[in-house]
Amino acid sequence: MLFKKKKKSSKKAHIDRVSMHVISPYKLSESMCRETTKQHQIYCVKFCPYTDEYIFAAAILNKVEIFKINDGDSMTKMRTFEAKKEEYFYALSWTINKKTDEIVLIGGGMGGKIYNFIETSIFGVTMREKQNAINDIVFSPKIEYLFAAAYEDGSVCLYNLITESCIAICQTQRSDSMKQCISISFDPSGNYLAYGGMTNEIFIVNLKDCKDFQDNLKQSMTIKNKIDPVKLNLLHNMCVVQNLHTNFIDSINWYAENSFISKSADGDIIFWELKGIDGQVIPFKNVNGLKIVEQHISVIENCNLWFIRFSLDPKLEYLTIGTCNGELYVCDLRNDSLFNCEYHILSNTFSQAAIRQSSFSNDGKYVVCSTDDSFLISYKRFDALDNNNNDIRVVKKKSKKSKKKTRK
Repeated sequence: MLFKKKKKSSKKAHIDRVSMHVISPYKLSESMCRETTKQHQIYCVKFCPYTDEYIFAAAILNKVEIFKINDGDSMTKMRTFEAKKEEYFYALSWTINKKTDEIVLIGGGMGGKIYNFIETSIFGVTMREKQNAINDIVFSPKIEYLFAAAYEDGSVCLYNLITESCIAICQTQRSDSMKQCISISFDPSGNYLAYGGMTNEIFIVNLKDCKDFQDNLKQSMTIKNKIDPVKLNLLHNMCVVQNLHTNFIDSINWYAENSFISKSADGDIIFWELKGIDGQVIPFKNVNGLKIVEQHISVIENCNLWFIRFSLDPKLEYLTIGTCNGELYVCDLRNDSLFNCEYHILSNTFSQAAIRQSSFSNDGKYVVCSTDDSFLISYKRFDALDNNNNDIRVVKKKSKKSKKKTRK
């Protein structure tokens, strides 16, 4: 347990698609910038979604540090967890014990171990015989102890956090399979898992209709680390989306139960809407069962660097993504046409290094981003009438076809 949830969180807000006058919603507060140790990349920053306080975690080399944004916008370091010097953390994810309201943070990185951060110590549990670096970790939105980890060998493993059991392994089993899996995401129902990596393909796994997976999930609650994981491959329970991205895929997030957003290493962002004949989410069992209803392609400038990931606020009103020159793009998703909208470019006076990660607070009031020269920078959302920030430039967004760029 990391800490206890102070208040019961309210029900998740529904997506408000009401048309509003687009103004600059966030601005930099200079007191919010905090420089960490020596200059290095910070590959992950994540707000805790299970508390009303503004608490977030940052992966800083072999350390994971917990910060809190206080009243008055000051930033305070709450705790530091430190692993061995050879470790380098790339991924963090929060979950909660719904029975006890205990909040837990886990992480992984170069060493290939899953770390469970608790109040007084840090320990690593190797849940696989083969130790490959972990690029991403994400919890199921419906089953708080179920999480998926993306590995550099191209595989995705699903685990039970309580019993440390590996329930399933997703493998493409193709001669041209990806060298690394970089990004993974559960859909809001927890029934489907999408992931991508060092190809231009996105793999979607149907967990709901896989009997072997569901049986293993039940057994994992009583049997500790002794289950034979289900092998999920292209022959069943999986389909492939390909040929639209021109570079490998380093960021995926589900937008709703029948749509998700993906981003490639050359800055292309694509919105996918997936429907069957009845208009519902189709059972993803083969490639032929997939129908792409809409495709919106947007290109973010100065974003041709790998591991730059976008972030969605909890109400799905804004999308943020960093650039190679230290700017943060804020895209307004409330318009009828998702990417035919205005976006805002936020700059800062502290760092012009690449921003690889950003994260929204649970109410969308703050967005924190991490830079390649060890800064954590926070932007604050202001009332709609407050439009006096000179650091934000409003630009009209124009959709255009993806063009392959040289990856740095």
